[in-house]
Amino acid sequence: MLIPSFLLSLYLGVVYTCHTTEIQYNWSLGAPSKDTDGCIEMNTSYDGTEIKQLISPSFVNCQAQCAIVNACVWFKFKRSDLAETCFLMSTKGAKNNDTDAVSGPPHCLTKDLKTTSVIPTLVTLKPNASLNNSTNSNSVTPATKPKNFDPVTSMIPPLPGPTVSFNLSALCMQAVAYDGITLPNVIVTSDYILKHWQECQQKCFETKLCTFFTYNTETTVCSLTKDKAEDVKPKPAPGEIYGPSTCVNITENCIKQNQTFSNKLKRAGVKEDFGVFDNITSCQEACQNKAGCVWFMFSSKNRCQLLSARFNKTGLPGYISGPPSCAEDNPESPVIPPPDENCIETDVEYAGYNIFKKTSSMDSIQDTVEKCQEACRNNTDCKWFNYLASMKKCYLKYKKGYKQYKKGLKSGPPSCENIEPELDEERLNDLCIVRGKQQLGYNKYSYDNRSSSGIKKSHSEATTIEKCQELCKNDSDCVWFNFDIEENSCFLLSFFGGDDRFFEMYDIWSGPPSCERKDGPFPRTYARDNCLDKNMRYVGFTKPVNDTVVIKSVEDCKSLCLATKECQSFSYLEDKCYLTETPVFLEFNEGAMMGRKTDCS
Repeated sequence: MLIPSFLLSLYLGVVYTCHTTEIQYNWSLGAPSKDTDGCIEMNTSYDGTEIKQLISPSFVNCQAQCAIVNACVWFKFKRSDLAETCFLMSTKGAKNNDTDAVSGPPHCLTKDLKTTSVIPTLVTLKPNASLNNSTNSNSVTPATKPKNFDPVTSMIPPLPGPTVSFNLSALCMQAVAYDGITLPNVIVTSDYILKHWQECQQKCFETKLCTFFTYNTETTVCSLTKDKAEDVKPKPAPGEIYGPSTCVNITENCIKQNQTFSNKLKRAGVKEDFGVFDNITSCQEACQNKAGCVWFMFSSKNRCQLLSARFNKTGLPGYISGPPSCAEDNPESPVIPPPDENCIETDVEYAGYNIFKKTSSMDSIQDTVEKCQEACRNNTDCKWFNYLASMKKCYLKYKKGYKQYKKGLKSGPPSCENIEPELDEERLNDLCIVRGKQQLGYNKYSYDNRSSSGIKKSHSEATTIEKCQELCKNDSDCVWFNFDIEENSCFLLSFFGGDDRFFEMYDIWSGPPSCERKDGPFPRTYARDNCLDKNMRYVGFTKPVNDTVVIKSVEDCKSLCLATKECQSFSYLEDKCYLTETPVFLEFNEGAMMGRKTDCS
């Protein structure tokens, strides 16, 4: 069984403190902590397969790096005029004499343990042990009952071998979480992955600013643009489909084959952390490589969070945290002044949601922050701005975005009278609404004769999260909702995919019609009867049925579809027959029956 590196570190009884110059291997059966008994080999290097190279202040630090990387079986620490480098190796080869090198395994053993498995048995930290004292005050003892890992008790399943205590203080990390200003993970992209080009056109229709779309039939990549028709310059592209946001009132050449455009509409997606990492050092490296990162936090779920400002310790369990490097292990807690008389904040940047002008989000060069604010005030789409005084750059934004500490920046609204209200996250949680989950299921559509499909997925009448929940509550067919705060779009679900069926999307708020209905009951299954699906139907691209045609059953509806050339699917609901030319958009509907021509012919 593979144990994640984070669990392995707790499993080894890791205690992290800064300013300690060596790692102490406090094996329960006794062990050396330095170059004794041949464990650490001075003036020696070995050939082998390198996993990675990194800068390291000492061979002790290098060994610690090796100890928390699953694949590392040997390390080599080498000094040079340029740097002191640590080589982590997955194999150990031929031995070499090297006066500038130190080599060794990830752990050291006593003579009595040389032939014993180095995999430790279950260990647990004392529940009330201090994380800031020496190793002796936080000794480890064997656990008596095997349990699955629990970040509160720091326990993991048992493996054979001796009990071990392991201190990674040389890495300047701590088993503690901190308050601070999170460094948002802003991902600027311009593409969606969709199954059909009709979905791409629908996405363009329901996306603010979008005027044209292009769809690659091989990669299923959908791209949008906000350029006006006269500015769009299509170019040949085999396999691409190109067209406007809607074909309504366009009689000729609406959708074009084998053409695309260059100017893509960018969007800024934001995640609250930087995802799942294999081990702690990978999270630390992400902090090293991310401008503005002063501290990282690695959770018991192997998720990596970066901070632009670190404040006080918290009681959150299951975290390992630390600086980007030992040279930066004591970041100053910044004091951010309150907004000035123009509601402009200092040493703060709000990330995401820039108003892009073609390939640049920079509105203009402005001599002062006041002129940047004025430029925002004169732009009807601008809700917030960032100003970099050192370069006189003014960035306009269509939403406020996500706060991060950045020395020298100024940020604010177009005016004090036009400040985007803060989300009351505590109140939303009281309404059983949560952030970061786009619940999967079948959407409930509404009719819109302006779109090519004749429907729309979003419900524009609900412009806030609370209004979206209220709309869902008042609709007997709605069982859940998603709200996109970037687009201010409300989506109702008529079919709930399940608690474990969701996408992680930071800009999405999701919840039930009310807390009383958060556990259902939900419609969860539908059954097939021959070529017919129960409680499902296709919507959009509907072909009108002649009033003179008598429809008394689903079989009559099926026969009508089979006899109609343009019909690709049919639905029967409440004694009415609906024929669909393009079966793309599915909706759960209690009592409906539907089928596809290809299945029923």
